[in-house]
Amino acid sequence: MTKEMLVQTKKGEKLRIRRMRFMDLVGVSNTVYDAFKNSKTWHWRFGGCSDRVSRILTVYLTLDSYVDPLKDMFVASTTTNKYAGMLAYKYVTPKQTPKPWWRQLIVWATMLLGALMFWILGAQQVRRRFEYNGVEYRKALVETGLLEKPNGYVHVDLLAVHVDEQHKGIAGILMDIAHDCARKHNVPSFLMASQAGFDMYVHMGYKHVSTAVLIDERTGDVVRNSPAMIWEPKDHPAVSK
Repeated sequence: MTKEMLVQTKKGEKLRIRRMRFMDLVGVSNTVYDAFKNSKTWHWRFGGCSDRVSRILTVYLTLDSYVDPLKDMFVASTTTNKYAGMLAYKYVTPKQTPKPWWRQLIVWATMLLGALMFWILGAQQVRRRFEYNGVEYRKALVETGLLEKPNGYVHVDLLAVHVDEQHKGIAGILMDIAHDCARKHNVPSFLMASQAGFDMYVHMGYKHVSTAVLIDERTGDVVRNSPAMIWEPKDHPAVSK
């Protein structure tokens, strides 16, 4: 995608799509937090934290994605909402280009900042849950066989739409960016679906191929069976715009 584009939502509103900048960090984080805060998985991840602490940690997690040199992050804005939606994805290939030393230094500094923040905020349990979550999602990814693909795959890391802007087609417009990347490289698109987003992804053509089972370490209960889903570009040729 170019640096910026203008489209229309289903309701005819003008929508501006652009790459995320550092100054967008807090605004994007608030959109993400508000979009997912009522989900069962989100409650479990941030269990025991106040709303303020959870929002601070969400800002850090967004920063962690932002400094990842492989990720592309986009922001969707309407005339009334600067942060109507966001998308983070990356094109993963078996042989990634080595990171410049200064980018690696930023990644390490961000990791150290995260460790310090979790410790200061008394949120070590939250950090362990996110790490455990990541391990289980990785297992689901391995089961898909995508890691064996010679040309790689597109990983949709996060899609969020502001609670006041949902059901306007913004999610689909943002996902088209990731799908265009998948078409360009002729590789599948992969994501872990949220409970709220599952039906939408099925409608887009994603297929449920694997499952990550998240277990509450305190009770042993299943927090959620998280679907791993794949979209194939050969099944969805580009439509002329």
